[in-house]
Amino acid sequence: MPGKMIVAMILFDGWELLDSQGPFSVLMKMASLSTTRDFEFITVAKSKATPTESASHQPVCVDHDFTSCPQANVMIIPGGMGTLTAAHDAAMLSFVQRQSVEADWVTSVCTGSSILAEAGLLHGRRATSNKAIFDVQARYGKEVQWIHEARFVIDGKFITASGVSAGLDMAFELSGRLFDRDVVAAVKKQIGYEPLSEGDDIFAKIHGRSQGWSNFLLSNLMTWTAPIVVPIATRAPSSALTMLFAAKPRVLTVLLFPEFDILDMACALEAFLGLSSTHCFELVAVNPVSVEAGKAVQVGGDSASDSGKYSSVVHVACDRWIGNSTIPADMFPRHARGESVVYIPSGHVSQVGILESELGRLIFQQLFLPAPQSKDSFVIGSGKVVHDQMKLHTEKPSTDASFRGWDKTGRTFWADKGLHNVTAALSAVKELMGEKVVVDTAVMMEISPLLLPEGVHL
Repeated sequence: MPGKMIVAMILFDGWELLDSQGPFSVLMKMASLSTTRDFEFITVAKSKATPTESASHQPVCVDHDFTSCPQANVMIIPGGMGTLTAAHDAAMLSFVQRQSVEADWVTSVCTGSSILAEAGLLHGRRATSNKAIFDVQARYGKEVQWIHEARFVIDGKFITASGVSAGLDMAFELSGRLFDRDVVAAVKKQIGYEPLSEGDDIFAKIHGRSQGWSNFLLSNLMTWTAPIVVPIATRAPSSALTMLFAAKPRVLTVLLFPEFDILDMACALEAFLGLSSTHCFELVAVNPVSVEAGKAVQVGGDSASDSGKYSSVVHVACDRWIGNSTIPADMFPRHARGESVVYIPSGHVSQVGILESELGRLIFQQLFLPAPQSKDSFVIGSGKVVHDQMKLHTEKPSTDASFRGWDKTGRTFWADKGLHNVTAALSAVKELMGEKVVVDTAVMMEISPLLLPEGVHL
């Protein structure tokens, strides 16, 4: 068997969740099914001192900083608002340059290509980036042949993908070079996704090219304001959550049981960005793996991993936690008043005991207590482990959720694993905010039209 392959997810404050966690988890699911090679999946950031916050509110406690990180075989660099500062961070550029020398594959998604370009790694190469701000991105680096029409571009060992969900397409292309065909086919079926091809990017038509002074001014404005905007957006003070709850009338609660599925989480949180103007996002850990200095950490990975080898890879810092010794009388105060959306990603089968425990029973009981009939409250659960508990407290769909990937009964959505979470979450957003918000979110995510709710078109 060949030596261990290390896959590194390289993060910075303001990273885009699905950009990195999408391809990271696709490769992880492939590794779970593969018997030809051993893999290790690691998270890396400039510092381990504090969690590295994403643009969608999923702070990660990384495994390594730039000095302790081992040599990676596969590098995954996401986009996000944080690239506006990361692409000018000398430590980041130096780290990427060093790692790229011996890496087998160097990949980026969305605006992450700006980091590769500024590091000089795309000099004389073909590349692509997010189509919404493509011409701003094309100002990065020197002598880069930016390809506007491409969903992703392969040039040697460098793969650059377009916006957000294009990272999934890139990941399947890379997986075809790392894993057997039957493994790739199995993961496609498992997560419910048919990848788009290299030149198949309808968003290049939606977002045309822009030239002239407006592009120059926008590029410079974004660069000049980034040192102020990015820290404010990703490093809010500890009291900010309370202030946000007061300012926004509703809340999106993401309930994380141990060994939750990180692909489910990334798909749903990206789709829920359409709620960000009205909902405060909070992460709630159930029986967290650790609590230090009042902060809870929960673990996630590939919830479908039979061995559980890759089910506890990513460590997420949560806003609050619920445990056997810390069960509040009212765990979801906004939900009972019809002012919240609660999302539960699928979990690993080894954690069924927690869901079936007295704590789990109380959680689901509160979620499905008779409440005012409000169009503003939903519960969305993913995967069989979660569905088995939901159906004990509420009406089950007449058909299996996997029939079309998701289903709905009353105020409850039942999502199958993987990309079906996007469709289910967007369907909830449609009911709450309207079709226009769904279209805007889908365009921002550059998501495959096949995953849009029924009746919604770009």
